[in-house]
Amino acid sequence: MKLLRNVIIKNMTDEQRNDVLLAMRETGKGTASQALLSICKGYARMVGVYKSNQQELERLRIENARLRKGLQAVLGTVQQLEEALGKEQ
Repeated sequence: MKLLRNVIIKNMTDEQRNDVLLAMRETGKGTASQALLSICKGYARMVGVYKSNQQELERLRIENARLRKGLQAVLGTVQQLEEALGKEQ
């Protein structure tokens, strides 16, 4: 992992300064560095949650396809049974 000693941001725009102030207010941290680190930690956690949700969604899509295929097989069998019973009567 790359070692970071200092992070210096020069020539920030007013909008960027306002974003940092918002981060400080929202996190309750007294310094910009602490606030930004807190925001980064939260962002990293959300990325993990997003990836986990994407994996779960893909698993559910596969399961849904498997269940639909099974349902089609059951419906086909029911139709065949109804036809067979209809011919007998």
